[in-house]
Amino acid sequence: MSPIEDAIMYLVGNVSNTGTYVETIESLNVTRGNGHGIITSSESNNKVAWNAYDMV
Repeated sequence: MSPIEDAIMYLVGNVSNTGTYVETIESLNVTRGNGHGIITSSESNNKVAWNAYDMV
């Protein structure tokens, strides 16, 4: 999954979030996921990178 989202962040302004998240079902009771992306501000050109990890 590769989401692209536009939003308004409190005290930052307009932002865009672009990333990739992949989830894999390993067995009936185990699911793993990981992702990464970047959030950019269209008003100040500031950027922040994010990573996500999940295991259920």
